[in-house]
Amino acid sequence: MFFVGLLVVAATLSVYMGHRNSYALVEGAGRVQENVRFATEIFSRELREAGGIGCGGNLSPVYHSQVGQWGQWDRGLVGNVLGAGGLTTPTPLAGTDSVLVWSATAENPVPIVSHSAAAGTLVLGPTAPGQTLTYKNSDVVVACDGARVFSFHPSQANAPNYVAAKSNVTDDLQPMGFFAPLGAHLWYVGARANNAVGNSLRRAVIDDQGGVVSDDEVIDNVSALTLSYLSTDRPTQYISAADVNTFTDGWKHVLAVRVSLTVVSQDNVSTTANGAQQLTETVAFTVTVRRRAL
Repeated sequence: MFFVGLLVVAATLSVYMGHRNSYALVEGAGRVQENVRFATEIFSRELREAGGIGCGGNLSPVYHSQVGQWGQWDRGLVGNVLGAGGLTTPTPLAGTDSVLVWSATAENPVPIVSHSAAAGTLVLGPTAPGQTLTYKNSDVVVACDGARVFSFHPSQANAPNYVAAKSNVTDDLQPMGFFAPLGAHLWYVGARANNAVGNSLRRAVIDDQGGVVSDDEVIDNVSALTLSYLSTDRPTQYISAADVNTFTDGWKHVLAVRVSLTVVSQDNVSTTANGAQQLTETVAFTVTVRRRAL
């Protein structure tokens, strides 16, 4: 009877461990797929809006007024800008790609009521429900109408009629144009926060001088990010960031971005000949960049 009891216990433990492993496998796979879906959605949205402004695209010329490294924000995006000749921080995972994305459509743009270039003032219309405009001199904003686009530092913005004064906006913008903050976000794979093991897909907010304002994890347990670009300069194949750099104004001509993202599970859950391993899923997706101020 003793041995029979041992056999029953062993069988019960075997069934329990099997169910436990199966549950861990399913749960790990579910978390990986959830992370992939979330990353695909938010990353795609930002890439799609690269270079976006409230007045649509194909506006020319674009004026820039002392906006630091954002002097060519109308490129919309630039890949692998970290390192020599670009941003010096943060530090990406070796062997992975990164991309800096500019856009003025992340928040609801505010209508321009009137503009006087001589007086250097923009009177802005009502904001969207729940929207608040608060700007500092170090911020960069975009103002546009149906024909022109200006980027500049606002000197003030006050309620209820928001007024942004800047004398070097040299032409009168027509009513029914738009005014919006310009944001720059760096997407890259870097170390997880609080000394946690592994890496994450991160989104850093970059100021007009190339400094990091904030740096947040989007999803954790990301092990690889590869980016390639379809351009009017090479319309038959996706090329690397280094190849885009070889063309004059190459980043302005990017039509689409192909993303390959590898996500792993938090724990070792799958069983192989070498024992338990992390689940790995690599997803590839392509994002068409909307036409912008060119």
